[in-house]
Amino acid sequence: MKKLLLITFGIAVLGSCKNPNNTDAVTPGLNIGFVRMDTLQDKYDYFQELVEELNAEQEEIIADLERRQKSLQEDIQIYQERAPRMSQRQRERSEADLMRVQQAYMEAEKNAEARLLEKQTDLSQTLKDELDKATIIVKDELNLDFVLRFEDGGILYGNDEYDITDRMIELLNSKTPNSANEDSEGAVEISAANEES
Repeated sequence: MKKLLLITFGIAVLGSCKNPNNTDAVTPGLNIGFVRMDTLQDKYDYFQELVEELNAEQEEIIADLERRQKSLQEDIQIYQERAPRMSQRQRERSEADLMRVQQAYMEAEKNAEARLLEKQTDLSQTLKDELDKATIIVKDELNLDFVLRFEDGGILYGNDEYDITDRMIELLNSKTPNSANEDSEGAVEISAANEES
């Protein structure tokens, strides 16, 4: 029954859609637009800057962890070579030192993972916030009733007439260059020329 209702609603929606790019004609029905998220993420300059920052930090963290791990392995190797000539007390001290270094490494690894996860969450939230602001502007500009996300697992097909991805990208990239760095709120700005297009 649910499937029948969804199919009926889908047919009704598709039958009543009009081209969102034509805002002059006023006809009854639903106005729908969709955004291809993969394309938007690839072409949204500020998002790409944030991704590059995240990748650079990730590479830095990985390099630091690799350095620590290599140092730990070298210390273990040195200990293994010297252990036969050490007294019981010296071995116990060396093993305790190695254990402390290993625990410090594991703690650093745990903190690095948490820091990267937090950065990824912040990145996702930034994209969502900027996309929400742009969506409000574009839906008003094009008189849309629905703006859908077109991504894997979501919409199976969308007529390109209803694809507003390029307009969203244009709007998101039209912000002033420093606004994204200085103040993430209000990063989406429209010039008078963009409002008319």
